[in-house]
Amino acid sequence: MTNAVPHLFIFGSKSTAIEIAETTAELHPDWKIVHVSDQPDQTTRHPHVLDQRLPEYLQHLPGPHRFILSMSDQKLRAHYLELANSVHLEPQTIVHPQTTVSPSAVIVTAG
Repeated sequence: MTNAVPHLFIFGSKSTAIEIAETTAELHPDWKIVHVSDQPDQTTRHPHVLDQRLPEYLQHLPGPHRFILSMSDQKLRAHYLELANSVHLEPQTIVHPQTTVSPSAVIVTAG
């Protein structure tokens, strides 16, 4: 078993993706955060990888590898979900501790 630091791949690099990265950094300061998108981006404080280079990027990176889709565009989400699954990333949920969650809400996990 490895003690590798978890990597969280956030698909997207704007608004919601930045908020997810900030919350994750606060809750899990030891995690490595990497943004993934189809355009080069220099606006985030975390590393960025182009989506087409993700498989190559992961080849030399110890796991575990997790992901979050940050965009609301359903076609783009489907595209990135397919990519995440093809490189065996595990879905991750991040809930800020100050979040108010409805009593009827359910967080669905894989399986």
